[in-house]
Amino acid sequence: MSALIAALAGCGGSSADPVATVTQDRVDLITVAAYPLDHLSLVIAGTVANRQPVGHSLPMARVAIASLAPEGEPIDVGGSLATLDPGLAQYLIDQSQLRIHEEEQQIRLTALRTASQLDSLRERKTDLETQVAIYDAAIAATGSKDSSQLEIARLQLAQAEDAFARAESRLKNLEPLVAAGHESPATLARARDERTTADIGVRLPRLRLELIEQTTNSVTRSRLQMSRAQTLEELGGPEGDRGVVSEIRALEILLEKQALIKGERIQGMVRDNTIRKQVIDHPLIEARAAGLVRYRHSLVRVGSKLTASFFAYVLEDEQTVVTFALPDEWRELVRPWSQDDPKAGLVDLRLDAVPGKVFVGRVLSIAAVPEAGRDGTRAFACAVALDRADAELRVGMRVECALRVPLDRPIAVIPTWCIDDLRHPRATTADGEQRHLEGYAVGHEFVVTAGLSPGDRIVPGGARATAGALRLSGVLTASSFVPIRLSSGEWELLESVPDGSLVKKGDVVARLSKSVSWRDAGQFAFQAEFNTAEARANLAIARITAEKDLGGALVAWHLAAIQVEGARLERLVARYGTYDEYEALAEGDLGRAQIRWSQAQSEAADVDAPDTVSARSLNERMGIRLRLETARIARDRARLEHVSALRARDYLSTRDSEETVRAAEVRAASTRASYSVARSAFQAALSWAQVRYRDELNSRKWAREQLADERVIAPRDGRVYQRLQWNGRLLRVGDAVETWEPFMMPIGGGRQFIVEVPARLFGRFVVGDRVRITIPVLGPEPRDGSITKVGAYFSEGASAREEQATRGTIGVNERVFQLTIGFELDEREQDRAAPGTTAYVDL
Repeated sequence: MSALIAALAGCGGSSADPVATVTQDRVDLITVAAYPLDHLSLVIAGTVANRQPVGHSLPMARVAIASLAPEGEPIDVGGSLATLDPGLAQYLIDQSQLRIHEEEQQIRLTALRTASQLDSLRERKTDLETQVAIYDAAIAATGSKDSSQLEIARLQLAQAEDAFARAESRLKNLEPLVAAGHESPATLARARDERTTADIGVRLPRLRLELIEQTTNSVTRSRLQMSRAQTLEELGGPEGDRGVVSEIRALEILLEKQALIKGERIQGMVRDNTIRKQVIDHPLIEARAAGLVRYRHSLVRVGSKLTASFFAYVLEDEQTVVTFALPDEWRELVRPWSQDDPKAGLVDLRLDAVPGKVFVGRVLSIAAVPEAGRDGTRAFACAVALDRADAELRVGMRVECALRVPLDRPIAVIPTWCIDDLRHPRATTADGEQRHLEGYAVGHEFVVTAGLSPGDRIVPGGARATAGALRLSGVLTASSFVPIRLSSGEWELLESVPDGSLVKKGDVVARLSKSVSWRDAGQFAFQAEFNTAEARANLAIARITAEKDLGGALVAWHLAAIQVEGARLERLVARYGTYDEYEALAEGDLGRAQIRWSQAQSEAADVDAPDTVSARSLNERMGIRLRLETARIARDRARLEHVSALRARDYLSTRDSEETVRAAEVRAASTRASYSVARSAFQAALSWAQVRYRDELNSRKWAREQLADERVIAPRDGRVYQRLQWNGRLLRVGDAVETWEPFMMPIGGGRQFIVEVPARLFGRFVVGDRVRITIPVLGPEPRDGSITKVGAYFSEGASAREEQATRGTIGVNERVFQLTIGFELDEREQDRAAPGTTAYVDL
């Protein structure tokens, strides 16, 4: 509300005008008059408003309004404010009931299918556990069977190994004796033959022991152990982290997560239906307070379908106030009413709608931050409480507010035309002394608080302003502050602490209300929580599925490895089970026959030598030749028997077993490679699931932020101020919050303001220059400030932009640059000169 520059009470050309007492002795002298009343009367235009309207919201969005209480009419507590059409609510309930029934049936169907799968898996688990128990019993039985045969075979092998050890030891002992000449080479050759014979004698007992182990249930035991290992892998491995056990666990968790998701979806629909049922059962919106009805905007009418937000307010009589805009140069004249100072803050109120009637009120509050008016001036919003609420007062009525400013001493008053420059008020006395004046321009008169006294004589316009003086003004801001940010937009103000209030960290600064995408806040909050739970469940399901696939690949690899071992066992059985003992026996006979034949050859080598013929008889020589021939025949027979034993082997079965082993090894290598691929796929699936989960959480974080600011909390101790809106006004109850930083808290006493300086003065200022600044709310005395920043670019001035916006013309488009001027305020001044106060500098 722009301030009206009003005259003092009764000012004008009548005899009651205080200026009429000014006497003019000569043409160029005026005698200063005393103000005749004990108080100043500042007349300002105001309006009737309601300080705390009681808001009423719709329970759900898009519901049609069937009837409304007349706007502007009084209503009692519990009265009918609006009646809703329940048709949409009933239609939505019917639709939701079908979806709820469908979801419930889907849950039952999923539960039945999963239960069937679980029963099959549990039966499979029981069968596998039974098979493992049977294998354990069979393996235990094979361990206690034919132990005597194994003991005999082990003793025979130990005896043969002892004989070989003795022959080996005797050979080692003879070698140095033969080298020394104490024994003959023939003795050494016989020792070597004995060792070879002993070695051949070890092979057969060893083979027999192996064959006995294979034929005395060792093969059976190995086969049972491999079958048990396969069954155990299918069951779940030694730790139960795969196989049927893992599938059962994964299926149970999967069923739980799916039921949770579907159950919460049903809960959301049930919650919505509960609200719709309330609309059907109670379509009447009752007033929660007594007062006048006021609707939010013109779209609130019968048949309207609105969002689930405030649509109507009830204006209580006791909250009725008169608001007006107090110019910032008058801020120090007006103080709120209090019992300690009962004369301050009194206001006479006159309404155009109620002529001849005067209402008495008291200044209830004065805003801490001034607002910008339409004419560019800044003024403090003030609220006046009436001593007696009257039904004739309606919100929006124009009121003439006559503020009584008590005077504690006589003050002087002179016409404003006696001062050449109101920015620098000066007066020249009759004796030529120039005096600086302190006071306020009120209408066509200047009230002098210091510099002149009643009875002084002055020269009209005798003090000329300094030529070329330039006054630049700006708005104070905190040099350092903490902004109170909102996480989202589309909020409405429910209540707020008074501007400039002193708060503690954690205190509630404001309460906001919100309607998002035609949904009420409760529905939106429930949906956000449900989506978060669904994201967690989807992550768990993805992990379960990936682990199940990885466990299947691991089981396949382990089964392939066990099959390789089984194939190798069958190859061993095919190779040694039937022919190996016969071959070993034939090979041993051949080895001994060759030794005997070589001994016979050695003995018959010198049978016909001239030097030995006389030493042997004919019969002895014939016997040697006979033994040689017999050894040769025995060797040939042993060769034939060895060849016969080798050719008796079934090469087809051996080849088949070897090919089976190779095929099993190829499959094992392939399954191992598949397991490696499955591990990579497992990591990729988990990574992708984590990425989706984080994306979901980020989107849900945005959803939670939509409701995170229902209570605005102070981040620190100090005073909290509102940021002005785009229209220069402060927020009021019911207003839409159109900024994401509606509040701020200054830190310390540092203040600054920005002024626009004509471009022709660029280069005359540097950072650190001292200037004299004036803050009207702190008095007319200038104070020191310093330039903290000089703009590095030129732009259009504010006057040019305002002219272009209001008139559509460009006018004088002088380029300007910005100067930032900083200074410090003490603790007492910080509360008086709040951010948003006007300050100026004279250059």
